[in-house]
Amino acid sequence: MERNLLTAVVLAVGLVSPLCVKRQAVSQAALIRLTKAVQGEVGLTGGGAGVTEEQMLGAIHKQNPELQAEFGKYFIQTKHEGDNVLVLVCSPDKKLGLLEDASWTLKVDRKWVQTDPKHPCAWDPSLDPQSAHGPVNPR
Repeated sequence: MERNLLTAVVLAVGLVSPLCVKRQAVSQAALIRLTKAVQGEVGLTGGGAGVTEEQMLGAIHKQNPELQAEFGKYFIQTKHEGDNVLVLVCSPDKKLGLLEDASWTLKVDRKWVQTDPKHPCAWDPSLDPQSAHGPVNPR
């Protein structure tokens, strides 16, 4: 019995590619914290007017070094309308979408890394703050 279990574990581990393991390293709890930080920064800057996405993320990383440690190697995109913020986390090469989070929901909304591993680094059109607040301001 123990030998069969060990064999199954070895086979299962062998089926998991290093890319898959690396892509799952993003913490969903950290993404929710990042989304809240982006939402706070948008509020502090008067809706993000005149602030580039790089400046906003730089300020967030300076205030929250743990978020820099978690997301520093990934490509991050944000967009917002009013208080609603969307955050998209992509692979470092900007080819694959990993996770997408909307500030107006309680959990991570799209877990592309689990549900669609080949999903491009692109917004899910169904998660659009525009429906409630007019045009979206991509950052």
